[in-house]
Amino acid sequence: MTRVSRGTETPVVEHPSGRRRSREESAARPTPGLTVIVRVTERPESPVEIYREYAPALLEVDATAEFLFVIEPSRRHLAEPLKDLAASGEPVRVIEARRGVGEASLLREAGAHAAADLILTMPCYHRVSSSSMPALIDAVRDGADLVVARRWPRSDTWFARLRTRAFNGILRRVVGHTTSDIGSGVHAMRRRVLEETPLYGDFFRFLPVLAAREGFRVRELDA
Repeated sequence: MTRVSRGTETPVVEHPSGRRRSREESAARPTPGLTVIVRVTERPESPVEIYREYAPALLEVDATAEFLFVIEPSRRHLAEPLKDLAASGEPVRVIEARRGVGEASLLREAGAHAAADLILTMPCYHRVSSSSMPALIDAVRDGADLVVARRWPRSDTWFARLRTRAFNGILRRVVGHTTSDIGSGVHAMRRRVLEETPLYGDFFRFLPVLAAREGFRVRELDA
């Protein structure tokens, strides 16, 4: 059975994870200490393969971690393999948006459904190595509010590097803060960063900059 839930911005259908558990099993299952939000939007790779690549490292950091896949309507066909994965007992939940929205709205909706106060969010394609993920989580536990995975080494052309420097310079002058890899899309954060940072439309990639403006402690780590 699915549960229909309506957030403030994005109507969704959520599919619970795993097989049906007894009352004793449900009571014994610990509350997740980490929620991994995977945004299934543009250029997605196989969600199941993404899970299998990143889950071992993240479950080693927190054995109670859950994986929350939030899927835009045009990618709805990718939900079925994830439901099968959840039915096999993996810590997976699926949220399907019922209308097209920006990634910021998807991220907020997923954040509202996250069971943990510590969140890691990433796109549904390879951006950084799975071995770099634990360091992001540890940095939040050590006091940061939001940590950006900075892709390194970069293989950009000289023109792309020049364009990035110019864009970062503009951001720094306009808002007083920037990050060297604003397009990374891989962030570890405390839940309240999502709850308290103004975020609309497709401006999710500016989350680190906007969070810094709100007074949150933002760090970057090579990944």
